[in-house]
Amino acid sequence: MERPVTATAVEPVPYDPLSYLRANAAARGDALALHDDGEELSFDALLRAVLSLAADLRGRGVEPGDVVAVALAERLAANGPLAVQASKRVARATLADGEAAGWQLNGGLAAAVTGSDDAAEGARAASEKREPAWSGR
Repeated sequence: MERPVTATAVEPVPYDPLSYLRANAAARGDALALHDDGEELSFDALLRAVLSLAADLRGRGVEPGDVVAVALAERLAANGPLAVQASKRVARATLADGEAAGWQLNGGLAAAVTGSDDAAEGARAASEKREPAWSGR
C-alpha cells in the first residue's frame, strides 16, 4: 500500500538586509562584516551602527517606506565637482519627479561625467596614489 505524501507548511524565512545582519550578528558577531577604505566592522558593530542610524532617522520623523538619502559629507566632497553636481541633480529630480525620472537623468549625466577631464584626472590620481586636482571640466 502506497502512503500518501503530505506536505508540511513551513513559514518562509524573511530575507531582507536587516534580518540577514541580525542572523549573522547572532551566529558570528565578531566576524568581519564590512571592509571599506581601511575601516573594518564586525557583524555586531555593523548591526549596532545600523540600529543607531535607524533610531536617529525615526527620531527625525522618518517613517517606514520613506525614501532617504544618506551621504557622508567627507566622501562626497572628495569627488570631482562635476560628479557632485550631477549627483545633486539626480537626487533633486528623484525627489521632485520620482525614481524613474532620477534614473533617466542619471543615465544622461553619467556619460558626460565619465567622459570628463575630471574623470580622467581621478583615474590618474588613483593610479599614482595622490589626491586629484579637479578642474571642473
